[in-house]
Amino acid sequence: MMSLDPWGLLLKSLIRWGARSLVFLQAFFDESGSHAGSPVLCLAGYAIDADQIDYFDKEWKSVLVPYGLPYFRMSECAHNTGAFGPPLTKKDCIEIETRMIGIIRSEER
Repeated sequence: MMSLDPWGLLLKSLIRWGARSLVFLQAFFDESGSHAGSPVLCLAGYAIDADQIDYFDKEWKSVLVPYGLPYFRMSECAHNTGAFGPPLTKKDCIEIETRMIGIIRSEER
């Protein structure tokens, strides 16, 4: 008998119960306002088809790697702090922000 990974087991179970379609998405979320005293919590994100992940990952890394950045966080980038602090300049941060927004808005996804 062949052993199935967790996704294979899920798919087999869904088919058994009459599932008509199955969609795999990857989602990226960020929050704001989760600190004590905040009157509002905002959660926003993107969900993309699994076949778009490779494109998104390649483009995202093409911006991060040259600057030696481990991640992108708009709040840090916008204020030139954290991983986006010196030696990065405000001009560097604006370039990074602009390129990241371009990737998110890209029609190629």
